[in-house]
Amino acid sequence: MAYSDINEKPVWLRRAQFLLVTMMTLARFGLAVLFIQLMEEAAVAYAVATFSFAAVLDFDGYFARLWKVTTPFGAFMDPLADKFLILGAVYGLGYYGDLLVGPSYLGDLWFVWTALVIMPTIVIIIREGAMVVVPVRSLSGSIHDRGSLVIKEMFVFSETSSETRPPVTDTGKIKMAAQCGSLVLLTAVHATVDSGEEWLWYVGATLWVTGLIVYWVGGYLTFITGLDYLRKAVPQTRWFVATVLQWCWTPRSF
Repeated sequence: MAYSDINEKPVWLRRAQFLLVTMMTLARFGLAVLFIQLMEEAAVAYAVATFSFAAVLDFDGYFARLWKVTTPFGAFMDPLADKFLILGAVYGLGYYGDLLVGPSYLGDLWFVWTALVIMPTIVIIIREGAMVVVPVRSLSGSIHDRGSLVIKEMFVFSETSSETRPPVTDTGKIKMAAQCGSLVLLTAVHATVDSGEEWLWYVGATLWVTGLIVYWVGGYLTFITGLDYLRKAVPQTRWFVATVLQWCWTPRSF
């Protein structure tokens, strides 16, 4: 049965749907920690499955809008969970994997891989890290000024979450998909390293190259969306950011 208005839906159903999407959001925090633990234990297959499942849970916002159970709490926690998941994966791959040095069969050419992967990694860490710190500081400031009233308002149902954050753009969705896809590929390659099977060597090499390309796409879109958020948040930077964005999006021949 479809409900045209949020007030027509039974209270128990709204609460159940809200609980479901909230669990999908909060689960990504725990899965990010589990991914790091699995990488530490070199359980690559389980790490890939864990991260892939966490990425699928990113549809929580879609279901919240579909069921009209969006709240300021969900609008705040959803992007925070995304950043936590991505940063956790980058940390897990960088510290326990070989994200920054490349596959072992590169040998003395590891520095080439490092040169190619370091830039998007820095961009992702800075941008996503900032997008974690800024909203948390903003929320803590609001709680300090208005007290428990802010917390109560966080759980008020609304038709849309546009009042609490800018609408998600198509570029942002593609960026998140590219980040998740590339990290899955770069994690999966660990299952092919030192396997001794020639065909797995080629599979691993294909995964690394494909993952690197998609990783760069994700890094580029992370940079673009980061500038766009900066332009909207700090009016004084609008001219500079608009100029950089125009240069980034303008086709050119070499």
